[in-house]
Amino acid sequence: DGDSVDTSRPSAADRKRILAAVHDEILDSSRYPTAVYRAKARAEGSGYALEGFLTLRGVTQLVDFSARRQGSFLCGEVELAPSRFGIEPYRALLGAIKLSDRVRIEFRQPDS
Repeated sequence: DGDSVDTSRPSAADRKRILAAVHDEILDSSRYPTAVYRAKARAEGSGYALEGFLTLRGVTQLVDFSARRQGSFLCGEVELAPSRFGIEPYRALLGAIKLSDRVRIEFRQPDS
C-alpha cells in the first residue's frame, strides 16, 4: 500500500548518516584507522581456541574466542562490550538508534 511508511529499516540518507557516525563519532576512524588482534591459537576439536588481545580505538583488551572449520573456511563469533574500549553508549536520530554495550561479530575466512 503506497500510503504507509516502511519503518523496518532506515532510509538511504539515514544509513549514510549512521555510517558517518560510526566512523567519525563511535570508532573515530580518522585517529584509529585499524583494529589489531594478536593471539595465540591452539588446536581444539575441529577448530582453534584463540587467546589474545584486541586493540580498538587505541585501547587494548583481552579477547578470547573459538574458530571452527566449515569446509575450507574458519568461522566463529565473538561478543564485545564497546565500553571496554572506551566507546560510550551512543544514541542518534532522536533515540531511534541506540548502541548497546554488546556487539556480536561473526566471521568467515578462508582457512589457509
